[in-house]
Amino acid sequence: MPSPSNTLRVLHFNDVYHVGAGNKEPVGGAARFGSLLHSLQRDTSAGPTLTLFSGDAYFPSLESSISRGEHMLPVLNQLNIDASTLGNHEFDQGIDLLEGLIKRNNFPWVITNLTDGKTGNPAAKGSLKYLIKEIDGLRVGIIGIIEKEWLDTLPCLPPTFEYHDFVIAAKEMATKLKSQSDKTMGCDLVICLSHMRLNNDIKLAEECADVIDLVLSGHDHFYYIGSGIDVYDDPDLNQLPEKYSGHDDDTAMLATWKSERAQLPPNSQGKRLVKSGTDFRDLSEIMLELDRSNPDKVHINKISVKRHRTTSRVVEDQEIRGMVDRIEAHLSKALDKIIGISTTDLDARSTVCRTQESNYGSLSGDLMRLCYAESAGAQIAFLCGGAIRSDKVFPAGEISMRNIMEVFPFEDPVVVVRLTGDQIRRALENGVSKWPAQEGRFPQVSGIRFEFDPQRAPGDPESDYGDEENEELDMNTYYNVATRDYMYQGHDGYEALNEGELIVDEENGITFSNLYRRYFYGLAVCNALR
Repeated sequence: MPSPSNTLRVLHFNDVYHVGAGNKEPVGGAARFGSLLHSLQRDTSAGPTLTLFSGDAYFPSLESSISRGEHMLPVLNQLNIDASTLGNHEFDQGIDLLEGLIKRNNFPWVITNLTDGKTGNPAAKGSLKYLIKEIDGLRVGIIGIIEKEWLDTLPCLPPTFEYHDFVIAAKEMATKLKSQSDKTMGCDLVICLSHMRLNNDIKLAEECADVIDLVLSGHDHFYYIGSGIDVYDDPDLNQLPEKYSGHDDDTAMLATWKSERAQLPPNSQGKRLVKSGTDFRDLSEIMLELDRSNPDKVHINKISVKRHRTTSRVVEDQEIRGMVDRIEAHLSKALDKIIGISTTDLDARSTVCRTQESNYGSLSGDLMRLCYAESAGAQIAFLCGGAIRSDKVFPAGEISMRNIMEVFPFEDPVVVVRLTGDQIRRALENGVSKWPAQEGRFPQVSGIRFEFDPQRAPGDPESDYGDEENEELDMNTYYNVATRDYMYQGHDGYEALNEGELIVDEENGITFSNLYRRYFYGLAVCNALR
């Protein structure tokens, strides 16, 4: 009988939305990513291997706006995933739809710190509170951890769901999994699949270092390795264009890792944390070198990370390519119709829309306000930057429904609400409260101008609030405000919007896709009458 391996390899990815490839390196795409992943999975010389996913797959995307998440089912089921955790966007279309999707997956979903208060079970039926994988004589415990911050953004969360502090819940479950007195547990290693922002992941990795061996996270859409990673290799970097879009971010990440490694105190293991990019463009190959000489305790001697990028040089997996072709053919007829023309580039990058004024945000706000200016007296429009998706610049030229749906995949409509100037002030202050963090709440507006100083406290009387005629916003006067129903419901901290009286409710509101469709069709009619 062969002796057990002294290594454990983990293949990790997170936050995948679009099955098709992009037009810039690394191009991503499910077919190339699947080919890359399968080639690594077939390489048995690397030792025992786990494939893990850290959430966000079914929504939001162009495809999901039509398929309601079903387009991703065959793709995920083809990737030989051993375990996954739930991301915030898994809940976008409600718990019933999510549970139906989970039921059709051929791999388990793990969620540890969100439970149903009535039953104590994990938040979604069919998911697990923890998982134990036995591989090559190792018992590996897997937990799934989320943060409270994104729960506040969910439009359809059942009221019976209960959130548990991520550090406390993770430490309790990991300790239980490593208990040697419980024969059903007795795990040698515990891996945490997380879907949180970096600051929370760092806190988790630091405060649970005694019981959690590795944190694999998503949610942030960038690549990251913590100071507890001993070796980092990025062989594809030199194959990319010299000025490809992520170069500066990669350089900064690598510099931070090297600096933190250099400052580690003696005998410190550092932050054993990895985030693996986004959208089928990145895959982490993580090698754990183990000391198994003590039968009662497995020790990790070294962690090496190799970053694989899904470039155009990767040959596509033909079976997954067929899936992608069928998905895209189904969408194309409805979405490829050209509905308008833009004479300027439209900026939908997250780094812009979530931190500053964007021309795509301004245009959308103008359309929201003007759509309801006559029928509902809309004077102001609020749109949170997180509503603007796709994370790219659309060049001047033709605009299709596909372009619009890619930027606005959410289905909640525009509503109009009557608010006081003070409620508008509080909404604006909430919108900039997390700046410069790239939070979705950052406001894109129309019909109002404002400046903010992040050094000042909320409600500072020296802050300026004025409308387009530079008149001061009267705190006691009522204004009609067009906004997303999602924001009116109080999500992303916009509780102030929910205090107002609805003038146009969600039943009668228009979606962004129809808003843009009407706008461009209206322009076409006007141009035809010239």
